[in-house]
Amino acid sequence: MKKILYNTFSVLMLLTTLFITSCNEDPTASLEGYPSANLPTPVLSTVSPTGEALAGITQITITGSNFSTEVRNNLVFFNGVPGTTMNATPTQLTVKVPNVVSDTVIVRIAVVGATDFSNTYQYKLVPAWEVYYPLDMNTEKAYGIILDNNNNMLISISGKGIWKITPPPFDSTSKSVYVPIGTYTGKWDNFRYGPAGELYGVRTARGVWKIVEGVAPGSPWASPTTGSILALEFDNNQNIWALNGSNNIFKIKQDASVTSYPFTGALRAIRIFENNLYVAATKAGVEGVWKIPITQSGDLGTEELYFDITNIRLQTKINAIAFAADGDMIVGLDKGPNPLMVVKSNGSYEELYAGVVAANSVVSMYWPVNGTSLYIVRGEEKDLTGKVTVGQAPLRIEMQKSGAPYYGL
Repeated sequence: MKKILYNTFSVLMLLTTLFITSCNEDPTASLEGYPSANLPTPVLSTVSPTGEALAGITQITITGSNFSTEVRNNLVFFNGVPGTTMNATPTQLTVKVPNVVSDTVIVRIAVVGATDFSNTYQYKLVPAWEVYYPLDMNTEKAYGIILDNNNNMLISISGKGIWKITPPPFDSTSKSVYVPIGTYTGKWDNFRYGPAGELYGVRTARGVWKIVEGVAPGSPWASPTTGSILALEFDNNQNIWALNGSNNIFKIKQDASVTSYPFTGALRAIRIFENNLYVAATKAGVEGVWKIPITQSGDLGTEELYFDITNIRLQTKINAIAFAADGDMIVGLDKGPNPLMVVKSNGSYEELYAGVVAANSVVSMYWPVNGTSLYIVRGEEKDLTGKVTVGQAPLRIEMQKSGAPYYGL
Protein backbone atom coordinates (compact mmCIF):
# COMPACT_ATOMS: atom_id res chain seq x y z
CA MET A 1 0.00 0.00 0.00
CA LYS A 2 1.30 3.42 -0.88
CA LYS A 3 1.79 5.98 1.81
CA ILE A 4 -0.25 9.03 2.80
CA LEU A 5 2.03 11.65 4.30
CA TYR A 6 1.16 14.68 6.33
CA ASN A 7 0.39 17.92 4.48
CA THR A 8 1.41 20.76 6.69
CA PHE A 9 0.42 23.40 4.17
CA SER A 10 -3.22 22.78 3.27
CA VAL A 11 -5.82 20.15 4.01
CA LEU A 12 -7.59 21.30 0.88
CA MET A 13 -4.49 20.52 -1.20
CA LEU A 14 -4.31 17.12 0.43
CA LEU A 15 -7.92 16.35 -0.40
CA THR A 16 -7.46 17.52 -3.99
CA THR A 17 -4.32 15.48 -4.51
CA LEU A 18 -5.83 12.38 -2.95
CA PHE A 19 -8.89 12.70 -5.17
CA ILE A 20 -6.86 13.14 -8.36
CA THR A 21 -4.65 10.15 -7.61
CA SER A 22 -7.28 7.84 -6.09
CA CYS A 23 -10.07 7.36 -8.63
CA ASN A 24 -9.77 3.58 -8.96
CA GLU A 25 -11.94 0.91 -7.31
CA ASP A 26 -9.24 0.51 -4.65
CA PRO A 27 -7.92 4.04 -4.17
CA THR A 28 -4.32 4.71 -3.30
CA ALA A 29 -2.49 7.99 -2.98
CA SER A 30 0.95 9.37 -2.36
CA LEU A 31 2.19 12.75 -1.26
CA GLU A 32 5.91 12.18 -1.25
CA GLY A 33 7.87 15.06 0.14
CA TYR A 34 5.58 16.06 3.00
CA PRO A 35 6.65 15.35 6.58
CA SER A 36 4.63 12.72 8.42
CA ALA A 37 3.16 13.33 11.86
CA ASN A 38 3.37 9.57 12.50
CA LEU A 39 -0.21 9.33 13.73
CA PRO A 40 -1.67 5.82 14.10
CA THR A 41 -3.40 4.23 11.12
CA PRO A 42 -7.20 4.71 11.17
CA VAL A 43 -9.30 1.58 11.66
CA LEU A 44 -12.73 1.21 10.06
CA SER A 45 -14.98 -1.19 12.00
CA THR A 46 -18.66 -0.67 11.07
CA VAL A 47 -20.88 1.42 8.83
CA SER A 48 -24.47 2.35 9.63
CA PRO A 49 -27.00 1.99 8.07
CA THR A 50 -25.92 -1.57 7.48
CA GLY A 51 -25.52 -2.81 3.95
CA GLU A 52 -26.49 0.15 1.78
CA ALA A 53 -27.28 3.85 1.58
CA LEU A 54 -28.68 6.31 -0.95
CA ALA A 55 -25.96 7.68 -3.22
CA GLY A 56 -25.46 11.41 -2.78
CA ILE A 57 -28.03 11.60 0.03
CA THR A 58 -27.47 9.49 3.14
CA GLN A 59 -25.31 10.51 6.06
CA ILE A 60 -23.67 7.34 7.30
CA THR A 61 -22.05 6.70 10.66
CA ILE A 62 -18.63 5.05 10.67
CA THR A 63 -17.23 3.57 13.86
CA GLY A 64 -13.62 2.64 14.40
CA SER A 65 -10.54 4.16 15.95
CA ASN A 66 -7.70 6.60 15.39
CA PHE A 67 -9.85 9.23 13.72
CA SER A 68 -9.04 12.92 14.04
CA THR A 69 -11.23 15.20 16.14
CA GLU A 70 -10.68 17.81 13.43
CA VAL A 71 -13.46 17.18 10.91
CA ARG A 72 -11.47 18.27 7.85
CA ASN A 73 -8.59 15.93 8.68
CA ASN A 74 -10.71 12.81 8.09
CA LEU A 75 -10.93 11.98 4.39
CA VAL A 76 -13.37 9.20 3.53
CA PHE A 77 -13.31 7.73 0.01
CA PHE A 78 -15.95 5.69 -1.79
CA ASN A 79 -14.41 3.99 -4.84
CA GLY A 80 -11.95 6.85 -4.84
CA VAL A 81 -14.55 9.61 -4.60
CA PRO A 82 -14.49 11.68 -1.40
CA GLY A 83 -17.52 11.93 0.84
CA THR A 84 -18.23 14.92 3.05
CA THR A 85 -17.25 14.47 6.68
CA MET A 86 -19.82 16.21 8.86
CA ASN A 87 -18.78 15.30 12.42
CA ALA A 88 -15.82 13.55 13.98
CA THR A 89 -14.66 11.98 17.24
CA PRO A 90 -11.70 9.65 17.73
CA THR A 91 -14.03 6.65 17.30
CA GLN A 92 -16.90 7.86 15.10
CA LEU A 93 -17.40 9.78 11.86
CA THR A 94 -20.57 11.10 10.26
CA VAL A 95 -20.15 11.28 6.49
CA LYS A 96 -22.46 12.27 3.66
CA VAL A 97 -21.84 9.76 0.89
CA PRO A 98 -21.02 10.97 -2.64
CA ASN A 99 -23.23 10.33 -5.64
CA VAL A 100 -21.53 7.07 -6.58
CA VAL A 101 -23.89 4.23 -7.51
CA SER A 102 -22.46 0.73 -7.22
CA ASP A 103 -23.20 -2.63 -5.62
CA THR A 104 -19.55 -2.83 -4.63
CA VAL A 105 -18.19 0.35 -3.09
CA ILE A 106 -14.80 0.22 -1.40
CA VAL A 107 -14.71 2.57 1.60
CA ARG A 108 -11.37 3.71 3.01
CA ILE A 109 -10.30 6.46 5.35
CA ALA A 110 -7.25 8.69 5.32
CA VAL A 111 -6.40 10.75 8.38
CA VAL A 112 -4.09 13.70 7.84
CA GLY A 113 -0.86 12.88 9.63
CA ALA A 114 -1.28 9.10 9.50
CA THR A 115 1.07 7.13 7.28
CA ASP A 116 -1.43 4.66 5.84
CA PHE A 117 -5.00 4.36 4.72
CA SER A 118 -7.41 2.43 6.90
CA ASN A 119 -8.49 -1.10 6.11
CA THR A 120 -11.13 -1.39 3.37
CA TYR A 121 -14.85 -1.90 3.91
CA GLN A 122 -17.25 -3.07 1.20
CA TYR A 123 -20.55 -1.18 1.00
CA LYS A 124 -23.42 -0.58 -1.43
CA LEU A 125 -24.70 2.78 -2.68
CA VAL A 126 -28.07 2.61 -4.43
CA PRO A 127 -29.58 5.33 -6.64
CA ALA A 128 -31.77 7.89 -4.90
CA TRP A 129 -33.68 8.27 -8.16
CA GLU A 130 -33.91 6.82 -11.64
CA VAL A 131 -35.81 7.24 -14.87
CA TYR A 132 -38.49 4.66 -14.17
CA TYR A 133 -39.35 3.79 -17.76
CA PRO A 134 -37.60 5.23 -20.82
CA LEU A 135 -39.75 7.21 -23.25
CA ASP A 136 -38.91 8.76 -26.60
CA MET A 137 -38.34 12.38 -25.60
CA ASN A 138 -39.55 13.67 -28.95
CA THR A 139 -42.72 11.61 -29.46
CA GLU A 140 -43.80 10.34 -26.02
CA LYS A 141 -44.74 13.01 -23.48
CA ALA A 142 -46.06 11.88 -20.08
CA TYR A 143 -48.63 13.59 -17.86
CA GLY A 144 -50.83 11.94 -15.21
CA ILE A 145 -49.64 8.74 -13.49
CA ILE A 146 -50.98 6.22 -10.98
CA LEU A 147 -49.96 2.76 -9.76
CA ASP A 148 -52.39 -0.03 -8.97
CA ASN A 149 -52.05 -2.50 -6.09
CA ASN A 150 -49.90 -4.75 -8.26
CA ASN A 151 -47.50 -1.90 -9.01
CA ASN A 152 -48.56 -1.58 -12.62
CA MET A 153 -48.11 2.04 -13.69
CA LEU A 154 -50.84 3.71 -15.73
CA ILE A 155 -49.49 6.75 -17.51
CA SER A 156 -51.04 9.29 -19.84
CA ILE A 157 -49.02 9.83 -23.02
CA SER A 158 -50.25 12.86 -24.92
CA GLY A 159 -51.89 11.85 -28.18
CA LYS A 160 -51.39 8.13 -27.49
CA GLY A 161 -53.92 7.29 -24.78
CA ILE A 162 -53.16 5.68 -21.42
CA TRP A 163 -50.37 3.12 -21.25
CA LYS A 164 -49.87 0.31 -18.78
CA ILE A 165 -46.31 -0.45 -17.70
CA THR A 166 -45.77 -3.63 -15.72
CA PRO A 167 -43.20 -3.68 -12.89
CA PRO A 168 -39.50 -4.13 -13.69
CA PRO A 169 -37.45 -5.81 -15.02
CA PHE A 170 -38.63 -4.31 -18.29
CA ASP A 171 -38.69 -6.00 -21.67
CA SER A 172 -40.57 -5.70 -24.96
CA THR A 173 -43.80 -6.87 -23.30
CA SER A 174 -43.72 -4.39 -20.40
CA LYS A 175 -45.67 -1.64 -22.19
CA SER A 176 -49.21 -1.95 -23.54
CA VAL A 177 -52.08 0.37 -24.41
CA TYR A 178 -54.46 0.36 -21.45
CA VAL A 179 -56.96 2.86 -22.88
CA PRO A 180 -56.90 3.89 -26.56
CA ILE A 181 -57.22 7.54 -27.50
CA GLY A 182 -60.61 7.37 -29.25
CA THR A 183 -61.89 10.79 -30.28
CA TYR A 184 -59.89 12.50 -27.52
CA THR A 185 -56.26 12.90 -28.50
CA GLY A 186 -55.00 15.03 -25.61
CA LYS A 187 -53.63 14.25 -22.16
CA TRP A 188 -55.02 13.05 -18.85
CA ASP A 189 -53.89 15.16 -15.91
CA ASN A 190 -54.82 13.08 -12.88
CA PHE A 191 -56.09 9.62 -11.91
CA ARG A 192 -57.52 8.06 -8.76
CA TYR A 193 -58.90 4.64 -7.91
CA GLY A 194 -62.36 4.59 -6.37
CA PRO A 195 -64.85 2.07 -4.97
CA ALA A 196 -64.68 -1.45 -6.42
CA GLY A 197 -61.30 -0.63 -7.91
CA GLU A 198 -62.75 1.58 -10.63
CA LEU A 199 -60.39 4.14 -12.13
CA TYR A 200 -61.39 7.79 -12.45
CA GLY A 201 -59.59 10.46 -14.44
CA VAL A 202 -59.69 14.14 -15.36
CA ARG A 203 -58.25 15.90 -18.38
CA THR A 204 -58.70 19.69 -18.08
CA ALA A 205 -62.27 19.44 -19.31
CA ARG A 206 -65.66 19.85 -17.65
CA GLY A 207 -66.05 16.37 -16.31
CA VAL A 208 -64.81 13.34 -14.40
CA TRP A 209 -64.49 10.11 -16.39
CA LYS A 210 -64.65 6.49 -15.36
CA ILE A 211 -61.84 4.77 -17.21
CA VAL A 212 -62.24 1.18 -18.38
CA GLU A 213 -59.39 -0.90 -19.75
CA GLY A 214 -59.54 -1.30 -23.50
CA VAL A 215 -62.40 1.17 -23.97
CA ALA A 216 -61.94 4.61 -25.51
CA PRO A 217 -63.49 7.22 -23.20
CA GLY A 218 -66.89 8.58 -24.13
CA SER A 219 -69.06 10.96 -22.12
CA PRO A 220 -67.99 11.95 -18.60
CA TRP A 221 -69.43 10.12 -15.62
CA ALA A 222 -70.06 13.41 -13.77
CA SER A 223 -69.99 17.02 -14.95
CA PRO A 224 -69.74 20.03 -12.65
CA THR A 225 -71.58 23.05 -13.97
CA THR A 226 -68.55 25.28 -14.38
CA GLY A 227 -64.87 25.12 -15.26
CA SER A 228 -62.44 22.44 -16.35
CA ILE A 229 -61.47 19.81 -13.78
CA LEU A 230 -57.72 19.57 -13.17
CA ALA A 231 -57.36 17.16 -10.26
CA LEU A 232 -59.38 14.83 -8.05
CA GLU A 233 -59.16 12.91 -4.80
CA PHE A 234 -61.38 10.51 -2.82
CA ASP A 235 -62.29 10.94 0.84
CA ASN A 236 -63.07 8.11 3.25
CA ASN A 237 -66.80 8.31 2.43
CA GLN A 238 -66.24 7.56 -1.27
CA ASN A 239 -66.84 11.17 -2.27
CA ILE A 240 -64.69 12.70 -4.98
CA TRP A 241 -63.21 16.13 -4.31
CA ALA A 242 -62.19 17.90 -7.51
CA LEU A 243 -60.73 21.25 -8.57
CA ASN A 244 -61.35 23.50 -11.48
CA GLY A 245 -58.78 26.08 -12.51
CA SER A 246 -60.19 28.84 -10.32
CA ASN A 247 -62.65 29.58 -7.58
CA ASN A 248 -64.33 26.18 -7.13
CA ILE A 249 -63.84 22.96 -5.22
CA PHE A 250 -66.42 20.28 -6.02
CA LYS A 251 -67.71 17.33 -4.00
CA ILE A 252 -69.07 14.57 -6.24
CA LYS A 253 -71.00 11.73 -4.61
CA GLN A 254 -71.27 8.22 -6.03
CA ASP A 255 -74.66 9.11 -7.49
CA ALA A 256 -72.77 11.74 -9.56
CA SER A 257 -74.46 14.65 -7.78
CA VAL A 258 -72.22 17.69 -7.42
CA THR A 259 -71.85 20.26 -4.64
CA SER A 260 -69.73 23.35 -5.25
CA TYR A 261 -67.62 25.13 -2.60
CA PRO A 262 -66.09 28.53 -3.38
CA PHE A 263 -62.35 29.09 -3.15
CA THR A 264 -61.07 32.38 -4.51
CA GLY A 265 -57.82 31.46 -6.18
CA ALA A 266 -56.13 29.65 -9.05
CA LEU A 267 -56.23 25.99 -8.01
CA ARG A 268 -53.77 23.36 -9.28
CA ALA A 269 -53.39 20.32 -6.99
CA ILE A 270 -55.28 18.42 -4.30
CA ARG A 271 -54.58 15.75 -1.68
CA ILE A 272 -56.51 14.45 1.35
CA PHE A 273 -54.61 13.53 4.50
CA GLU A 274 -56.19 12.67 7.87
CA ASN A 275 -59.59 14.00 6.76
CA ASN A 276 -58.22 17.36 5.72
CA LEU A 277 -58.24 18.69 2.19
CA TYR A 278 -54.97 20.23 1.01
CA VAL A 279 -55.04 22.35 -2.13
CA ALA A 280 -52.22 24.12 -3.97
CA ALA A 281 -53.21 27.51 -5.31
CA THR A 282 -52.34 31.12 -5.94
CA LYS A 283 -54.63 33.24 -3.78
CA ALA A 284 -54.46 37.00 -3.32
CA GLY A 285 -50.83 37.06 -4.44
CA VAL A 286 -49.83 34.18 -2.18
CA GLU A 287 -48.54 30.90 -3.61
CA GLY A 288 -48.99 28.03 -1.23
CA VAL A 289 -50.94 25.08 0.12
CA TRP A 290 -54.19 25.59 2.04
CA LYS A 291 -55.54 23.12 4.57
CA ILE A 292 -59.32 22.76 4.74
CA PRO A 293 -60.97 20.36 7.22
CA ILE A 294 -63.75 18.07 6.04
CA THR A 295 -66.46 18.38 8.68
CA GLN A 296 -68.55 15.57 10.17
CA SER A 297 -71.40 16.64 7.91
CA GLY A 298 -69.16 16.14 4.88
CA ASP A 299 -68.77 19.82 4.05
CA LEU A 300 -65.66 22.00 4.06
CA GLY A 301 -64.62 23.93 7.14
CA THR A 302 -62.53 27.07 7.42
CA GLU A 303 -59.42 27.17 5.25
CA GLU A 304 -55.99 28.07 6.60
CA LEU A 305 -52.70 28.71 4.85
CA TYR A 306 -50.59 25.64 5.61
CA PHE A 307 -47.44 26.40 3.60
CA ASP A 308 -46.47 29.70 1.97
CA ILE A 309 -43.83 29.39 -0.73
CA THR A 310 -44.23 32.92 -2.10
CA ASN A 311 -40.96 34.31 -0.78
CA ILE A 312 -39.12 31.01 -0.59
CA ARG A 313 -39.15 30.33 -4.32
CA LEU A 314 -40.03 33.46 -6.26
CA GLN A 315 -42.45 33.18 -9.18
CA THR A 316 -42.85 29.45 -8.61
CA LYS A 317 -46.08 27.46 -8.60
CA ILE A 318 -46.97 24.21 -6.86
CA ASN A 319 -48.14 21.61 -9.38
CA ALA A 320 -48.51 18.52 -7.20
CA ILE A 321 -48.91 17.38 -3.58
CA ALA A 322 -48.14 14.05 -1.91
CA PHE A 323 -47.98 12.93 1.73
CA ALA A 324 -45.83 10.43 3.55
CA ALA A 325 -47.52 8.18 6.08
CA ASP A 326 -45.68 10.10 8.82
CA GLY A 327 -47.21 13.43 7.75
CA ASP A 328 -44.39 14.91 5.69
CA MET A 329 -45.82 16.76 2.70
CA ILE A 330 -44.00 16.71 -0.64
CA VAL A 331 -44.73 19.50 -3.09
CA GLY A 332 -43.73 19.42 -6.74
CA LEU A 333 -42.90 22.77 -8.33
CA ASP A 334 -43.20 24.10 -11.86
CA LYS A 335 -39.57 25.20 -11.98
CA GLY A 336 -36.20 24.38 -10.49
CA PRO A 337 -33.58 23.98 -9.60
CA ASN A 338 -34.59 21.28 -7.11
CA PRO A 339 -38.34 21.26 -7.83
CA LEU A 340 -39.27 18.96 -4.93
CA MET A 341 -39.65 20.19 -1.37
CA VAL A 342 -40.42 18.45 1.92
CA VAL A 343 -42.70 20.32 4.33
CA LYS A 344 -42.84 19.11 7.94
CA SER A 345 -45.94 19.38 10.10
CA ASN A 346 -44.15 22.00 12.24
CA GLY A 347 -43.78 24.27 9.19
CA SER A 348 -40.11 23.62 8.53
CA TYR A 349 -39.10 22.73 5.01
CA GLU A 350 -36.18 21.66 2.85
CA GLU A 351 -35.43 20.78 -0.73
CA LEU A 352 -35.71 17.07 -1.43
CA TYR A 353 -32.41 15.53 -2.59
CA ALA A 354 -31.04 18.89 -3.69
CA GLY A 355 -28.65 18.67 -6.61
CA VAL A 356 -29.24 14.95 -7.09
CA VAL A 357 -32.56 14.39 -8.89
CA ALA A 358 -32.32 15.30 -12.60
CA ALA A 359 -35.55 17.25 -12.86
CA ASN A 360 -36.17 20.95 -13.32
CA SER A 361 -39.95 20.87 -12.86
CA VAL A 362 -42.70 18.48 -11.73
CA VAL A 363 -45.80 17.81 -13.83
CA SER A 364 -47.52 15.19 -11.65
CA MET A 365 -46.82 12.94 -8.68
CA TYR A 366 -48.03 9.72 -7.02
CA TRP A 367 -46.77 8.00 -3.87
CA PRO A 368 -48.16 4.47 -3.45
CA VAL A 369 -48.90 3.25 0.04
CA ASN A 370 -47.47 -0.23 -0.65
CA GLY A 371 -43.88 0.82 -1.21
CA THR A 372 -41.21 3.36 -0.42
CA SER A 373 -40.95 4.98 -3.85
CA LEU A 374 -42.33 8.36 -4.89
CA TYR A 375 -43.15 8.61 -8.59
CA ILE A 376 -43.13 11.89 -10.46
CA VAL A 377 -43.35 13.04 -14.04
CA ARG A 378 -40.60 15.57 -14.61
CA GLY A 379 -41.16 18.43 -17.01
CA GLU A 380 -39.70 18.63 -20.48
CA GLU A 381 -36.69 20.88 -21.13
CA LYS A 382 -35.63 22.45 -24.43
CA ASP A 383 -32.58 24.34 -25.63
CA LEU A 384 -32.65 27.76 -27.29
CA THR A 385 -33.39 26.21 -30.67
CA GLY A 386 -36.46 24.40 -29.34
CA LYS A 387 -34.82 20.99 -29.37
CA VAL A 388 -35.92 18.72 -26.51
CA THR A 389 -32.96 18.01 -24.25
CA VAL A 390 -34.76 16.39 -21.30
CA GLY A 391 -37.81 14.24 -21.87
CA GLN A 392 -41.09 14.49 -19.95
CA ALA A 393 -40.87 11.06 -18.37
CA PRO A 394 -41.68 9.18 -15.15
CA LEU A 395 -39.01 9.09 -12.43
CA ARG A 396 -38.84 6.87 -9.37
CA ILE A 397 -37.46 8.48 -6.21
CA GLU A 398 -36.51 6.30 -3.26
CA MET A 399 -37.94 7.82 -0.06
CA GLN A 400 -37.17 4.96 2.36
CA LYS A 401 -40.66 5.26 3.87
CA SER A 402 -44.27 4.71 2.83
CA GLY A 403 -46.74 7.12 1.33
CA ALA A 404 -50.02 8.02 3.05
CA PRO A 405 -53.20 6.07 2.19
CA TYR A 406 -55.46 6.99 -0.69
CA TYR A 407 -59.03 6.56 0.50
CA GLY A 408 -60.46 5.42 -2.82
CA LEU A 409 -58.53 2.16 -2.89
